[in-house]
Amino acid sequence: MMINLFHLINGIFEKATQQITRGIYDVGASIFNNEFFTSVFALFILYVGFLIAFRKIQTEELAYKLVWTICIFSLVKAFMYDRYYYEMLVSFLNLPMSIFTEMISRVVHSANSDADIATLINVLYTASDNLTETILKEAGWSNISAYIYGFVVWVTSTFLILIILLTTVFSTFLAKVILALGTFIVPFMLIKKTEYIFYSWCKLYISVSLYVPFTVLFGLVAIETANLTMNISKTLETDFNNNIQLILALVVAQALTIVAIFKIPNIINQIIGSSNEGSSLTSGVGTVSAGATAVGAFSKFTGLNFVSKAAQSGVSKASSSVAKKSAEKWNDIRVKGGK
Repeated sequence: MMINLFHLINGIFEKATQQITRGIYDVGASIFNNEFFTSVFALFILYVGFLIAFRKIQTEELAYKLVWTICIFSLVKAFMYDRYYYEMLVSFLNLPMSIFTEMISRVVHSANSDADIATLINVLYTASDNLTETILKEAGWSNISAYIYGFVVWVTSTFLILIILLTTVFSTFLAKVILALGTFIVPFMLIKKTEYIFYSWCKLYISVSLYVPFTVLFGLVAIETANLTMNISKTLETDFNNNIQLILALVVAQALTIVAIFKIPNIINQIIGSSNEGSSLTSGVGTVSAGATAVGAFSKFTGLNFVSKAAQSGVSKASSSVAKKSAEKWNDIRVKGGK
């Protein structure tokens, strides 16, 4: 029975995303729906209203900033009032990227119906597994080089699959987590010295979100590489010794496909002017960690020290859970694939 590799890995990250998003909301609700925060915020609104009503504020700019602060925190508090509103906000903010990804997918699908990510991963996995098995059948004491050929093909094929999974499944997971932190990041735009955090968060989210549509676009190249792998496997079954050079051609094709996918961060960098270059995914991991710290800061500000610890430990446990589950599933796949 062939394993549906894409849905297996994607399922792991989907469950982790739901757990992390739920945890972020619970922490946010504990902060913004807390009686202490609500009381302080209500007093702040009354105080600002008093200052404006009795013309105690000397400049219009200061009055504008105070009203803007009230509006921002009111919106955040409103969306954190109920999980439905929070999930609706996250879905709405993610809508433009979902539409763009769907448009690219339709364009690619019209060119090649097998170029979607799920089919691509499964075809690559099946084709590389069959080719490696075909090569190793020819291996023996009289043909030790076949072991080397099989190992090289397995390494390049596995690396190509991992790169595609990294730029699709993991980037989607990271984008959703980054987006879920939005309610904690938005208030940073109120202060001049911290507003760069908000703009960096926006740019990082856009950068990570663009990985999927561009990988789908490059899927046209990857699917042809998968087709080449299947054709070479059939050719080697017929005549192995006279077609060994095809293995080198396949390795070169896979290497070029990997390089093309690696260029996606540079393309995104040119589009949005990000300085991350190829480190957007790494930066995203840092942002998740920074988000946990931000949640902790909000918790301490409202007197909820226990929430601070829960937020940081929750994100850490969820991240560890993803890594552990991914490792276990990958080992299972390797064992079954070896059989």
